Amino acid sequence: MASRLEDAFDVREKVLLVCADLHNVGDLALLLQNLELARSDGRRKFVRRWGRPPPVVEAQVAAAGGELFSGRDALEILHAAWRADCLIGGGQLVRDNASIPSLVSLLLCTVISRASGGKVSTRGLGVSRIRSAARRLLWRAVLSTCNEIVVRDEASAAHVRDLGVRRRVVVRADMAFAPTSLHARRAAPTEPTTPVLVIAPCIDVGEGRSIDGAAFASLIPALREATPGIKLRFVCHDPRPSMDVAAANSLATSHHLEGAAILDGYELGALLDEYARASVVVTNRLHALIFSMILGRPAIAIDDGDPKLHAICEAFRIPAIARNSQPSRTELRSVIEAATGFDREARTRTLRDLGRLALGEA
Repeated sequence: MASRLEDAFDVREKVLLVCADLHNVGDLALLLQNLELARSDGRRKFVRRWGRPPPVVEAQVAAAGGELFSGRDALEILHAAWRADCLIGGGQLVRDNASIPSLVSLLLCTVISRASGGKVSTRGLGVSRIRSAARRLLWRAVLSTCNEIVVRDEASAAHVRDLGVRRRVVVRADMAFAPTSLHARRAAPTEPTTPVLVIAPCIDVGEGRSIDGAAFASLIPALREATPGIKLRFVCHDPRPSMDVAAANSLATSHHLEGAAILDGYELGALLDEYARASVVVTNRLHALIFSMILGRPAIAIDDGDPKLHAICEAFRIPAIARNSQPSRTELRSVIEAATGFDREARTRTLRDLGRLALGEA
């Protein structure tokens, strides 16, 4: 069956891509995948930014054919959105902590696109529960410019319906599963010559997210005991000093993880190389688990209550430990054995199925 992405847009002069925070390398990966999928149609690809990303991120977007424009500048919005098809997603874009000015800017993009004959679509959209009255109104207005709303999971679909958007909602899969050059790194995996434990932390008080707790405190020593000489690497998806770098430093100090290295750059390739070399990945981040699955690496989830994690752990049978639980030594051994002894063929089939679903082929 031909990919529905081929029919996603009418022929217009431009495509306007609305992505999540480009300070997050996982969200950068989604944008680069979208740019790759849209490369063949010959149209200019404009990418809306709110805050200015680091130069190394701008360079990666430009190399993929994207042209960044400021969502704070009305003239730049008009230039990018006029006679453009607008694509919103993937990633967790619909959030309760989005600034009101950024939402007004996004609404302006979609209204101009529609008014000039363009189509507004979503792809692999993650939707949080929205409680703020003003944000509910603005998100409802934005999503109402779409003919249908394509989301990545059932929780997102429920949150769209809770907003009262009267549009068809279609559940597919996270955009990261769409087969692109990111997946070309999935060569026949070989075990790293030096065992490496990759920790991809998320500690975000505003979202009630944290990897830290009794489970982490028990799991890391158990992994070090199971694999003597294993090296620790913190991988920062959001390398800003106040975000994952602060989380990594806090974990290293409070859990006496002396000598743990910290990867805090914005190069997607470097981050993926860290996952490819991992003997095991420990994380409470969705895209850390997805990258681990794509690259065929063992993973253990620290369950901090985020529904996004539940879905991927169930789909790939990734062992998870509740963040504040205190597992016994026997339970920890069981978790480690389940992580390292995963069924590679089953995961390959799941990746293939979710890839087709992300492309609208299933």
